[in-house]
Amino acid sequence: MSDMYPGMITEWVVLDASGSDDDDVTVTKAAEAGKSHFITFVATSNDNTGSVAGGAVKMTVKDGSGKTYYSGWPSDVDNSPCHINFPYPLKIDDGDSVIIAATMPGSSDDQCEVVMGGFTR
Repeated sequence: MSDMYPGMITEWVVLDASGSDDDDVTVTKAAEAGKSHFITFVATSNDNTGSVAGGAVKMTVKDGSGKTYYSGWPSDVDNSPCHINFPYPLKIDDGDSVIIAATMPGSSDDQCEVVMGGFTR
């Protein structure tokens, strides 16, 4: 597989955090003409400051046209930070942006952070 993805190392990282409680987070890596983004990892966590355990963090990786590449609940209801290294990078279609959205359904008083890393070829 190394011939398919030469230099499979993280060359850039994009992150963002919600600015207030119960605020969804969206992280975007802009499109580059004639190139594809490859996502090597995603991570999420929250501040777990709520009076009751917060909701789980749902994370979705999509491209600019809405195609989903990954969707799941990487941070369960115990609010532990979660870091996912993909065994092979997620290849986003040529010339498209990549968007990661994180939501915490059912939590009104926790903040969330999302990080993604990858490379572009």
